[in-house]
Amino acid sequence: MTANGGLNAQRITITPTRVAAGQAGGKIDEDNQPPDISAASRRYGRDPSGPIVGEAGRHSNAADQCGATAEFARAAQRIRTPGGRHLRRWRQSPGLFRRRYRCTGLRHATDARCRIAPVSDAAGNISGLRAGTDPSRRPITLGSHIDSVPDGGNFDGQLGSMATIEVLHTLNEKHIATRHPIEVVIWSNEEGDPMGSAAAIGSVPPMLADPASMEGVAAREGLRRIGGDPERIASARRAPGSIHCYLELHIEQGGILAREGIPIGVVDGIVGIAQYQVTIEGVANHAGTTPMPMRQDALLAAAKMVEAVNEIAKAEPGSQVATVGKLEVTPNAANVIPGRVRHTVEIRDLSSGKVARLGAAIAKRAEAIATATRTRITMTK
Repeated sequence: MTANGGLNAQRITITPTRVAAGQAGGKIDEDNQPPDISAASRRYGRDPSGPIVGEAGRHSNAADQCGATAEFARAAQRIRTPGGRHLRRWRQSPGLFRRRYRCTGLRHATDARCRIAPVSDAAGNISGLRAGTDPSRRPITLGSHIDSVPDGGNFDGQLGSMATIEVLHTLNEKHIATRHPIEVVIWSNEEGDPMGSAAAIGSVPPMLADPASMEGVAAREGLRRIGGDPERIASARRAPGSIHCYLELHIEQGGILAREGIPIGVVDGIVGIAQYQVTIEGVANHAGTTPMPMRQDALLAAAKMVEAVNEIAKAEPGSQVATVGKLEVTPNAANVIPGRVRHTVEIRDLSSGKVARLGAAIAKRAEAIATATRTRITMTK
């Protein structure tokens, strides 16, 4: 998933293959008991002791069918905050832990004929290359990310990142040579404003110009913490045509495949995303004395905007989605009528034309809401 795109999966039925003992470091018992994960843990340079959790935070036999997936669960457990939420940014110390963890996995993905030395570029991307038999062929690149949105799922990004390392292990253990080089890449800060993948295609990440951050660490400083160099960000660009193809394994976060009992889907598109910042200006006043007809309540207007975004997204058939995920209310006091509200609007669809059309429809509805609530609403992309 590059450039912060969501995945749209074509639903197909594939019978999952059970992993044989030794292939992924764990033995599958006939009575579906959890396997011995010690070999897989050693493979990734980790202590195998400690509980294993599944996607919902409870023990899951389905997630433990091989040692590698048990490692996925263990890694996911280690990146939670004390309150159980998933940290999302590569700038935080758990993000640095995950980077060290993946580098360890790459270093262990070796045998006598294959040495992989992980490197980090100016954008903080981690990569490693397994040589092919034909030096003239471009690499096949496999990868994902290791940051996640809050509560985005245990395996968001983690699955693809660790699966690529497992691919290298399997090729080495089976003594399989490939004509193309195999490259593993772990993109930095894929969630939010993409850093690594944006730099790879030659785009300067906008967040580098923003001194503010949700975690209290500016992007430029965070990039330096992980070994990147904001002054040399252009050096992370990859020339067009420099790779043969790119493949990524990712969890399905929408729940459709799980609901329909389909184990895997093939991506047929990466959705376009439009994000808007909406600012609503009303008049702050004392809530105990201002009559209802005289109020210019910015939060009331925001509530109508939230409803409008939902209605407009559902008004036509298709897979489009639209979300208001963040609100800032000022002055945010129990006894004061809100005078100012800022909120986001995010629209996603496979059709850029539809994304633009929905954005225009929401902007038009905002004009009517502003008139009805006697507020001023601005919507900027």
